[in-house]
Amino acid sequence: MERLPTELIGNIISRLGPARDVVIASTTRKQWRDAFCCHLPTLSLNSKDRPSSYGISQFETEISTTLSQIERLQGLSISMDEIDEFSAPGVISRLMHSRETLRSLFYNVRTTSNVNILVIYERSKLETLFLAHNSITGVNPNYQGFSWLKSLSLKYVSISALDLSLLLTACPKIEILDLANLEIAMSDTQDKVELRSPTLKSISVEGISLDEFILEADSLERLHLKYCQLKLIKLVGKGTLKQLVIDDVTSNDVTSMDEIGEFSAFDVISWLMHSRETLRSLFYNVRTTSNVNILVIYERSKLETLFLAHNSITGVNPNYQGFSLLKSLSLKYVSISALDLSLLLTACPKIEILDLVNLERAMSDTQDKVELRSPTLKSICVEQISLDEFILEADSLERLHLKDCDLMLIKLVGKGTLKQLVIDGVTSIHFDIGVTLENLEVVDIYDFTIIWPQFYKMISRSSKLRRLRLWDVLFDDKNEIVDLETFAVCFPQLSHLSLWYVYLRDGVHYALAGSSHLENVIEMELGWTTINELFPYWVVGLVKRCPNLRKLVIHGEDMDSEETEECMRLTSLIKHFMDDKYEHVEVQLAYQ
Repeated sequence: MERLPTELIGNIISRLGPARDVVIASTTRKQWRDAFCCHLPTLSLNSKDRPSSYGISQFETEISTTLSQIERLQGLSISMDEIDEFSAPGVISRLMHSRETLRSLFYNVRTTSNVNILVIYERSKLETLFLAHNSITGVNPNYQGFSWLKSLSLKYVSISALDLSLLLTACPKIEILDLANLEIAMSDTQDKVELRSPTLKSISVEGISLDEFILEADSLERLHLKYCQLKLIKLVGKGTLKQLVIDDVTSNDVTSMDEIGEFSAFDVISWLMHSRETLRSLFYNVRTTSNVNILVIYERSKLETLFLAHNSITGVNPNYQGFSLLKSLSLKYVSISALDLSLLLTACPKIEILDLVNLERAMSDTQDKVELRSPTLKSICVEQISLDEFILEADSLERLHLKDCDLMLIKLVGKGTLKQLVIDGVTSIHFDIGVTLENLEVVDIYDFTIIWPQFYKMISRSSKLRRLRLWDVLFDDKNEIVDLETFAVCFPQLSHLSLWYVYLRDGVHYALAGSSHLENVIEMELGWTTINELFPYWVVGLVKRCPNLRKLVIHGEDMDSEETEECMRLTSLIKHFMDDKYEHVEVQLAYQ
């Protein structure tokens, strides 16, 4: 470390995080002290780091002393969420000290009286400003006071519509604007915001209610609206938009009880058509007075990512590949028929990721069956869906995730490319994912009933398996016993093993027969529903078979007082065994 340049040392100690750690590090030697005073690029001050013995005034003094010693600070973060009020004069003096060199400021401080950050930093070289719990008034309309600012975030800030517009004008190089939970000052005579910026590339608006929101931005590439109530949204630009995210946006423009919480479909279509030619990513979660057919609007477009929620899809064109560039498709709370879903996947010749969550089967369906085919699909997640049959033909599939589903028949037809299999809370009678699973690396099964001979036949050739989790798994044959020898022989690369303890009349589901070791297992998780005196010996037996184990986590369930006492006694016995013979293994006891 002595040979490192002072500038590099300053960069290193600035990454320690809390200011107190940085100060302590700077006292270790003179070179580090010089780096702290002259070459510290960033510093973070947080109320969570205040010693419990410190009062607010003492904490303020420590902060002032720390900042006064640093000469060329470029990035400053002050977050005082846990302190109600700081002294305003003290805060101003600290900010003025770093005014000339600062490039980035994160400011979240409540003060006895409002601190006007804009007055302190106007005509400075600030490039990034995050401002929270503050009030902005009287923005100067005559000049560009923040000529270097590229990113501006306002959260829980009180500001008038006029001042917000003037502030954006004062930032001629602004590229990123985030507005969250703004309080539009009472001086406004109308509930309307108009913003203009030729350089703005990204805007996020969250938790805001307005009659009108109008944005004129010729370079805008990303528009994100979330948890807003906006009667009118208007974007004026030059067709540069690439990402449009509309998440839980509602309207207060209620003309009848049927329209509560719904936008005019005509308005939504006009927004979407405006960005059709340039958009690459669309996150769309909007309830409208009548359904907006997103597929019709964006067919033959350059869309690569589409998330669609609370919508209805009908009449997918079966004759051509209308989404030739789409790689990722997510449907959530969407009404669609099995035929349209199949046709939609066919219309996406480059699709790699497909997420289906809580789909509503269209009334036109005559049978409870879905068949999907895709030669390019690599990952599929199916959640909260009930069907008689779910059949997937995917030659390139690497990840299959089924969660909270009721599927009588699950069938995967492929070419043995599957690497990850995750089954979580699924009910199924027939489960067939093929016999060529040599590439499986992760098997994670939770709350699922399996026929062990059939399941073992499917995964027994998976010699590349690294993670195996059989958690709260039921066997079709309640007396089924699986030897640990099976895992050792079939899965030589296994590094993470998670098993659920179930006591049987003749032993446990996962028996310790055989002598082979699980040489590569470094982490093991064990859990139970019911526990008895054999559990500690089972645990220690497993540990003996894993000579390179580094970490053991034992999970417990909620129990009554007697069960809790017995549980604590048995797990304490395990910890005693481990501390006595396996000191190198970290043991954690996790109770729910």
